[in-house]
Amino acid sequence: MDHDYYPELAWGGRRGGGGLMEAHDFLREAGRLPVELEKMEPNPGGDDDDDDLDSGTDDDIDAEFEYYDPGNTLYLEPCDPCEPYGVEAYPWPNNNEIEPAIVTKNMCYLQEEGSLTREVYDWKPTRKITTTPRSEPTKLVVKIRDMLAGGETPGPQVLVCKVEEPSEGFPECVAVKICDPLGYNVDTNNDGTPWRETSRADIHVCCEAATLDFLDKSPHIGDKRLAPKFYGAYILKVPKINPTVGESGTREVPALVMEHIQGISMSAMCAVNDAGVLRPPTSPARWYSNGTHTLQMDEETRLEVLKIFLDGYVRQLFAGVEQRRIEPEHILIAPTEKKNEPRVALIHYRDSLIDSKHKKPLKMYEDNEHPPHPFTKFSCQKLCALTGWFPMNWKDIDMDIWLIVWVIESFNDDKWGPYQPSKIIPDSGWKLSVNTVKPPYSV
Repeated sequence: MDHDYYPELAWGGRRGGGGLMEAHDFLREAGRLPVELEKMEPNPGGDDDDDDLDSGTDDDIDAEFEYYDPGNTLYLEPCDPCEPYGVEAYPWPNNNEIEPAIVTKNMCYLQEEGSLTREVYDWKPTRKITTTPRSEPTKLVVKIRDMLAGGETPGPQVLVCKVEEPSEGFPECVAVKICDPLGYNVDTNNDGTPWRETSRADIHVCCEAATLDFLDKSPHIGDKRLAPKFYGAYILKVPKINPTVGESGTREVPALVMEHIQGISMSAMCAVNDAGVLRPPTSPARWYSNGTHTLQMDEETRLEVLKIFLDGYVRQLFAGVEQRRIEPEHILIAPTEKKNEPRVALIHYRDSLIDSKHKKPLKMYEDNEHPPHPFTKFSCQKLCALTGWFPMNWKDIDMDIWLIVWVIESFNDDKWGPYQPSKIIPDSGWKLSVNTVKPPYSV
């Protein structure tokens, strides 16, 4: 099984020496620090709340992750994460509606030393307070088959799991994304904000769970879904095994359960040159198989994949979700029974924004009957991370014009849409053709 299905991007510095206070000061000076953190003053001496962080060491962190090894059984209980937060567009959570309450000064790690294990052992993920009795929750029991991402790689643990219980309501296998804060000692979001590791994990769960749930319930997506089907957020009770902390029992770790799509990421299909440009295989006979279906990855198929992705993207925009980062690592391609019509999925929603949950919703498509035409939403700059997936010779001509022509010609076809506007009409005086190198055009 390919281990690049659900890769997570990871950059930044580790806890010991990551320059977190320097990042805090830089963001404050640049005016990019979230409003809730603006009033927070650095406290080199530490807070009283952090006095016990030095108790214990992190020497046994690797052993903590053995709990996620294939063959182990996980017992998950459903939970309701708090509203998405941690991004300037979103309001800060209302502490009267969640538990445990979020204390702003504890959201950032204000001292460079201390035991991450100790902090994680004391932490509980935030969740909404329910005011009405809920029916008996559906507990989920799964057995780990394989690891798709995680281990020593910073970010969530993403596992393929066989569903043991319940027997109804779930497919045979699911993908379980476990946001264990022990794996967040690197800023996987790369936003420079000096969040604690526990805060990074909590923000990831709240943002991604909200987006997946929103898309799952949206009436605007239909059967052309880009997001994997979402089965809910859960809490996993993980044993505390670090002997230096001197504490037994279990700790709470949040997890997201979603559809397992047997495919391969766009980035895993390609080499990458020194400039970071994707280099797909040059042989037109390159085939990919997921064990059930096969797919020939030639140029025509790659462009079809791109069309499916762009169509799915504008449908999500129409539903009210903006994906701020388009990365080849997050685009999954899976063969289907239909030749040259693969399933294309976007599997990373930590960085997405739900318009209706903004402090000031934009409501850009509220009066539209259909999604926006892809021509109105994409450019070479927007798709720069996918350079190389479209033909390399586009760079040798004028890629921006070439891409515009290709998008217009592709999505004016009645196979796609309907969009708003339904068609893009080129300027008079030139024939729309992908063989045209430098046509006049209007943007």
